[in-house]
Amino acid sequence: MVDHFYTTDPKGEDALKTNYEYLGVLCYVFDRQVKGTVPVYRSYNENKDDHFYTTSRAEHNHAVQKLGYKAHQIGWFMFDKKPTDTIEVITLDRYYDAKTSDHLYITDEELARENCDISEYTKETVAGYVLNDNAYAPDGTRAVPLYCRVLQKMGLKRRIDDR
Repeated sequence: MVDHFYTTDPKGEDALKTNYEYLGVLCYVFDRQVKGTVPVYRSYNENKDDHFYTTSRAEHNHAVQKLGYKAHQIGWFMFDKKPTDTIEVITLDRYYDAKTSDHLYITDEELARENCDISEYTKETVAGYVLNDNAYAPDGTRAVPLYCRVLQKMGLKRRIDDR
């Protein structure tokens, strides 16, 4: 089994209790809502050992009501479309591996291919827009790191922080 877990908590929340390996900072997001951002709903399916993240309340509700996921708290806040002001964003893409029932969120497909085996993953959608550094939102709110942890190594060659 493989499960990727994303959090703004540097201690990893419950991931530390269940042997998740720290991979590094994936990108930067907001830990509270700022203008133009939306909540990222987090849910978990214990049977599939999969964390699922989406900005769509309808998609989140479907996962909880029909697919066996349990709702967790809001994970973070990010842009659901590219902002028109001066803040620079990068795409956060969502991938899925049906064989391992794992959702993977990445900002750089080439880097992901260099660092782990994602050949079984299929791109599902653009999950949202995030920052590449801990810049400030137009209202002065500073972005925070989004940490990535994984339950099982997938042929990992190096951590995200080693890029």
